[in-house]
Amino acid sequence: MTSPATTATMISKAPRGREVAQPMTTEQTTSASRPAGWLAALPERRLLLDVSLWSADLAALGAELDRTSGVADLVHFDIADGYFGPDLMFSPAMLAALRARTTVPFHAHVLARRPMALIDAAATAGADLITVPAEIEDVARALHRIRENGKAAGLALGVDTRIVDARPHLGAIDVLVVVCTPGCARDAALTMAALRRVHAARRLLEATGRQRTVRLLAEGGVGARTVGPLRVAGVDGLVTDLPVLSDDPAGIAHWLRSQHPARSRPAPRPPRNGQGFTRRLT
Repeated sequence: MTSPATTATMISKAPRGREVAQPMTTEQTTSASRPAGWLAALPERRLLLDVSLWSADLAALGAELDRTSGVADLVHFDIADGYFGPDLMFSPAMLAALRARTTVPFHAHVLARRPMALIDAAATAGADLITVPAEIEDVARALHRIRENGKAAGLALGVDTRIVDARPHLGAIDVLVVVCTPGCARDAALTMAALRRVHAARRLLEATGRQRTVRLLAEGGVGARTVGPLRVAGVDGLVTDLPVLSDDPAGIAHWLRSQHPARSRPAPRPPRNGQGFTRRLT
């Protein structure tokens, strides 16, 4: 069997002109090879922790990754081209350099307008889950490319993107990420509008019967006072850098994991008047 790395190399050498000749369909994407069952084996009775190294000490990145040992369910890398936010973040080479330090799955969030080459590079570097923005031109083709590389596929919805826009692609993804703060803002607060978007994503998964096959993650605005409301809104997991920033990552992880997902029952709609929450959650 051809290895994912070999497949990625073969794909990266394919003529680029044929990549965008015709849009892919969801059916074509779904028919591509499925990834291994590691993601399905992740816990379902507690919140998943997708630990981002965004705010890590870049001069000691290996040591920062080591601090997530026993804490992270996934390690999150933003790989960007500057189109969706001002920061370029990580490169596939940095991901590859860290791959041997841990067996925890790597999540590459490819924030690029034209993500094909970065998808191939992230897959070769050792990413297990690759997520692309819903705002790119040919989402289905990008998801198909992830499948061709033998990786789990994710779709991220920016703050101004309708939740319903994910519907045509739910059969082709393993993870749906609702981005809750704009422009990769580091210190932006979680708003009631963001909570309503997370809740709408949960309702969409339930309405389409995908609530057991697609994990719902929230990215941005995660803090001590927002974990509970995000859980109630229906998330399965959180993209958070709290364990990296804290002096007690194990303690914070224990507390976060005590917040069980609410997806086993219908999640109540977050109140429009903010009753029970602060207007701007921090």
